[in-house]
Amino acid sequence: MSKQTSIQWYAQKDTEITIKYLEGKINQIQCAIEKTKCLEQAKQMHKEEIQDAYWEGGQDVPLNAKQCEQQCEQYYQETYGGKGGEFETFKKEASSPESSDN
Repeated sequence: MSKQTSIQWYAQKDTEITIKYLEGKINQIQCAIEKTKCLEQAKQMHKEEIQDAYWEGGQDVPLNAKQCEQQCEQYYQETYGGKGGEFETFKKEASSPESSDN
């Protein structure tokens, strides 16, 4: 059995959250919060996948684990940047105290 990718994991969790919402088990705000948390976790998982692929690809293999971690992080930041852009805005809006349950 092959390992589940971060994208596959996210799609599965997103579907599960949507079903909970449609069944009335969670409200709209809870749905948005759960989906945001799920997205953040998937993004972290994806980042780790990219860093693992960089290491496994033998790119400038460092001498120790600390150097590896630093080079993987540097590669990720240079290639993909830091923040999630539009998702960071959504995250802030979803968690703001002004949000009300519709």
